[in-house]
Amino acid sequence: NPSALSMEKRILLISLELGVVGAALQAAVRAMTETEEILALKKVAEARSSGHPVVDYVRETLHSSDNIARRIRDEATDPKLLEALVDGAGLSAVEPLLDALIESPSRAVRRTAFDLLKKLGMPAGLAAVTRLENQPWYVLRNLLVLSQSLDTIPAGVDPLPLLFHEDARVRKEAFPVCVKASDGRTPSLKAGLADEDERIVMMALREAKEDLPGMLVPEVAQHVERGGDLANQAILALKESDSPLALKSLLDVCQGRGLLGGVRLSRKSPALLLALEALAERWSEVDEVQAVLEVASASKDAEVRAAAGGSEG
Repeated sequence: NPSALSMEKRILLISLELGVVGAALQAAVRAMTETEEILALKKVAEARSSGHPVVDYVRETLHSSDNIARRIRDEATDPKLLEALVDGAGLSAVEPLLDALIESPSRAVRRTAFDLLKKLGMPAGLAAVTRLENQPWYVLRNLLVLSQSLDTIPAGVDPLPLLFHEDARVRKEAFPVCVKASDGRTPSLKAGLADEDERIVMMALREAKEDLPGMLVPEVAQHVERGGDLANQAILALKESDSPLALKSLLDVCQGRGLLGGVRLSRKSPALLLALEALAERWSEVDEVQAVLEVASASKDAEVRAAAGGSEG
């Protein structure tokens, strides 16, 4: 029933028939994007193929950065509609979404913007990593999470100062970004290993396991003495090092106090098993290591024997 249609919808229908984009259509489409009639525009954009001038204009308007910026800041916008608009906008949605993530006082708006940016992946990360300066901690955390999608950090961007941010939540998300920065891996590991937050220390130890710089062996060895999961991860990192200090740390884990200077194994623990495996794989030709492995291989405990390279039976 044409009489039941709004003036804007009637203009849209007439323009579709004529295939003409004029000032009246432009004003009608602009007005429709501000109301629930945006859904009618969405149907037009989805139902018709490109090549029709009116359809193309509607699609461009819906997916414009200006429209994305308005809709993301309106908490009443239907989430599915917003997601469809962002999908259609593609890369042009990144900047308005980032602006909302950084500037909006609404936590709900920031959360929606963050979720949509995560779906955009690396393009969002490339934009986010350039906006790390002078932001509140909660904005920094989100920007850093987005930046983690990057394989490398663009030249000219230095995220390393964030490894010393006062908020551990920022430092935790900064670490995976900083290790990818140019010449950033070693200083990132050093900062992470010295962090007061055990979650960040654990992240640094796991990263160190992949390739432990020789200069950081002392820092890793210190965590062996702490016991628990940190010690276990530190042992795994030292396992790949040929440093004499790494050898000493592994031997210290394995050896208890024996009578008359003899070799005595430490009490069985995950750390002992990991250290024995490391010694057996890398240091088995060293006399002191051979003595430890011989004692372990004669143990009544099958797991200890297996860790030393002996039989489990």
